[in-house]
Amino acid sequence: MSNHEIVPDHNEDLLITLQAVPRNVNCFVIALSGNINTHNSCYFHDEVAKLIDAGYTRLLFHCGALVHVSSAGIGSFAALFKTVKTKGGNMVLVELLPRVHDVFNLLGFGEAFPIKESLSEGFALFHEEEHKKSAFPVAFKCPVCLADLQANEAGRFWCETCKAVITLNQWGLVSLG
Repeated sequence: MSNHEIVPDHNEDLLITLQAVPRNVNCFVIALSGNINTHNSCYFHDEVAKLIDAGYTRLLFHCGALVHVSSAGIGSFAALFKTVKTKGGNMVLVELLPRVHDVFNLLGFGEAFPIKESLSEGFALFHEEEHKKSAFPVAFKCPVCLADLQANEAGRFWCETCKAVITLNQWGLVSLG
């Protein structure tokens, strides 16, 4: 049996359409149409895993045309979610049909994945995450004596060289006092 017979290049029950997002580095929109079931869940997983292996760590699944997902399909989503999270990324599912959302809820995964109503809400989630990224650890210079300093968190510090009190905010901005 060849690899092509195990994982086909296409699937009759599921159409996966990929679209890179130019303004959002490492982001792909994955439009799903049809069904994710026991027979094609490995195909689904393997196709999306190729994106993750290529460095795409923000995956937005557009599920408006996904009419059915089985427990095996949810298992594939869970495995992909775990892989993306370990690489510092995230994934979000948008425009789930009510019956598909019900399957996620029934199997206990309704709260496990970020699920949003629209593409714009999905992109907003990635945008919020980008702005919440910590600036720490941060290397900076004392504003008084220009000594090289480093901090692992926001707060007030003493410069060991000149004893100036330095405040570092959550974005890594330095001020006296």
